[in-house]
Amino acid sequence: MIAAKRWKRIQTVRAIQRQIAELQLSRCEKDVSSLADLGQRIALIRNTAVASTGLENSAVLRAHCELTTRLDGAQAALAASQNKAAEARDRQSTAVRDAKQREMAVEKIAVSANADAEKRASERQNKSRIFRKTKVRGSGV
Repeated sequence: MIAAKRWKRIQTVRAIQRQIAELQLSRCEKDVSSLADLGQRIALIRNTAVASTGLENSAVLRAHCELTTRLDGAQAALAASQNKAAEARDRQSTAVRDAKQREMAVEKIAVSANADAEKRASERQNKSRIFRKTKVRGSGV
């Protein structure tokens, strides 16, 4: 019975570990999606910031070039961050899978331990039972 309680506690801990891993995975997925959204917004700004046709002075052209250069730099920096976030998400996905496997393994052991405990309890109960000999009727004795 003690072993069954122990495995039940371990099973509870494994379930909590899995839940924490899933929470961290959802945070990683949120980071990846927010970085992707940011990349799309930067690309949209970059694509809409085109030089107008017609006469422009050099200050306007210089400002436009500076803006596009900064946006290109931001996209390049964002690409590295997106790669790191995607790698973190993949690692966390693996951690969730491993946590689920550990939880299922402990669950199987807990079920087996409970079955063994019930079997031993039944055997102890059968051993403590008083068996009486029954008289056989009609034997003439």
